[in-house]
Amino acid sequence: MTETLSYHYIIVGGGIAGSVVASRLHEKHPKLSILLIEAGPDVSKNPLVTDSANGPFLVGSELDWGYSTVPQRQLNNRILPNNAGKALGGGSAINAGGWIRGDAHDYNAWGKLVDDPRWSYDGLPPYFRRTEHYHKLGLDTQHGYEGPLYTQSVSSTGREYPLRDTLRKAWESNGMKYNEDANSGSPQGLSELVENRKDGQRQVASTTYSLTGVEVMTSTTVAHVLFDTQCTKPKATAVELVDGSKIVTTKEIVISCGAFRTPQILLLSGIGPKEHLSSHGIHQIIDAPHVGQNLHDHMSVGQWWKLKKARSRIRSRISPFKQPQLRERHSHGLGGHIFSPS
Repeated sequence: MTETLSYHYIIVGGGIAGSVVASRLHEKHPKLSILLIEAGPDVSKNPLVTDSANGPFLVGSELDWGYSTVPQRQLNNRILPNNAGKALGGGSAINAGGWIRGDAHDYNAWGKLVDDPRWSYDGLPPYFRRTEHYHKLGLDTQHGYEGPLYTQSVSSTGREYPLRDTLRKAWESNGMKYNEDANSGSPQGLSELVENRKDGQRQVASTTYSLTGVEVMTSTTVAHVLFDTQCTKPKATAVELVDGSKIVTTKEIVISCGAFRTPQILLLSGIGPKEHLSSHGIHQIIDAPHVGQNLHDHMSVGQWWKLKKARSRIRSRISPFKQPQLRERHSHGLGGHIFSPS
């Protein structure tokens, strides 16, 4: 008979959020048993992951879930790739490293929705500051300088782009205002892209936030959560893996599988709208009509220009990017971001 494992806490999803939760939970309660379950592999020693210059090779690789969107009617019904990290560290293992906060209006809407000001924008800066080691000084009311995640920008690394100022002036002449700090709750406008790098290397969440003392299962997929329905309210008691084995919790189960997998596991566990669950033969445990609804993803449009007359003096001013801290985002000198609350 297979022994049933038991832990105080089970965290499903070892991406960015799961890694942070597991690390902080162990830090505060070192005597508790904590299990972190991740469907992807441990990539902490994978050279394609640690070297930030290899980012383009990771999207669409075996470290990407490889999702696709439904046909987008605003884009002539095109089906687009929807990338999501499948590795310990989640999206931080394959993403482009952009360090961009959301709009304060979004956070405030969430705070109002759950009737808790801690989720509003004004409630979150303490956590933002604790997380980051920001590259630009003098912004102490908004940013932190002692956190584990280092940020940098084009100007902070010393990268030089001969057309940088010309492009900025061109955008400004068309009414685009320059935003000195797009990570201050208002990302609208033309701004310098901030990146999550340290010495030019990628910072994977599962490495930056130590998982020492946490039991980690990689390449392991959770099928659904099991409930005790004999209580006054259904109580999560275990998770069942795709191979049929079960792991029991004595305290709590945390689902942190990202924007796609989290609602999927909840639905597979019987948490969601009854009609939708019934259509898939899933017995409803908890009525939660909004699960699996209202996803708003962010659009990104990349542009490249070829100069009609690429003069030698311009070419000679382009950095060879040989220093480790400069080996990323070669084509991005000044990033223009226009966001609307979604």
